[in-house]
Amino acid sequence: MEMKDKLSKPHPAAPHSRKSNHEAARLALGYMISCALYILLSSQAVTFFAHDISEAAGFEMGKGLAFVVISGLVFYLFAKRVFYRLAVKEHEMLLSENLLIQTERKAMASMLAASVAHDMNNILTIVGYGVNNLASSLPPEQRKDTAAMTEEALREMAALAHRLMSLGNEKHADDFKTIDLLETVHSSIDVARMHILIRSCTISITGEPGTTLLASPRLIASALLNLLLNSADATKGEGQIEVRVASTANGMPSIEVDDNGPGIAPDIRDRLFTAFATNKVNGTGLGLLSVKGVALAHLGSLALVPSRLGGACFRMTFPLPADSEMR
Repeated sequence: MEMKDKLSKPHPAAPHSRKSNHEAARLALGYMISCALYILLSSQAVTFFAHDISEAAGFEMGKGLAFVVISGLVFYLFAKRVFYRLAVKEHEMLLSENLLIQTERKAMASMLAASVAHDMNNILTIVGYGVNNLASSLPPEQRKDTAAMTEEALREMAALAHRLMSLGNEKHADDFKTIDLLETVHSSIDVARMHILIRSCTISITGEPGTTLLASPRLIASALLNLLLNSADATKGEGQIEVRVASTANGMPSIEVDDNGPGIAPDIRDRLFTAFATNKVNGTGLGLLSVKGVALAHLGSLALVPSRLGGACFRMTFPLPADSEMR
């Protein structure tokens, strides 16, 4: 019954189709009437003016030639109008397509710029915390460590600014090098712990050393910071977060960030990795988009996987070293 109702509903293009049929029918009817009138009137003229069979034959030949010329002229005018309308439609479609492309490019550039600005804001928070610590009465040893972390955060921000300036350009191969994934995760989390939202969380790191990857350490650090901020925000800054460096069933290196928060709401799962998708009051919906961009830059992927802690677990998977070298 439902299928019958769907079939009985008029297609959205049906009104335009009926209008075209009516116009074509009117043109065909007008042409047939004109031809009939021409034949009748010309036959009457031949009967009236021709005095013998030879004159009648001459008139008939002239009548036929005149019909061909007039029909050709009518067809020419009709074809000219049709092709003119087609050209106008084609031009309008081309303008619309160009406008759509420009709009999409502007939207993409805006989204990428917002994503980089989002990451820079995360790092600025770390820098602010480091500067405040340096200004306080910390022991000299802690001041040195804090200064080193602050300097590293500033380098990260400079690299992100470089990404923002080079949007749309080809990635530089110099950004990628062979790294020990576990060491990179440790150093990245050491900096991320300075963030005000993260420093009260309990973060554990597991994994076997020696997992190598052709990657950009700065991009990996940026992705980890975003994932840790998501977990910290979900656990209200006091939760448990596990970062695991492991391999998939296919032997591909991966990083998992797992937490014991409430997990991902069902109504946002389908659009989780799209721009501005968030259920947070003050969220931008750009953090996971940035992480996905990092994964894709390494020819990898980002996925939401089952959590061991009962919250949300995100896994970045990277290609095998041999595949990465084919970049």
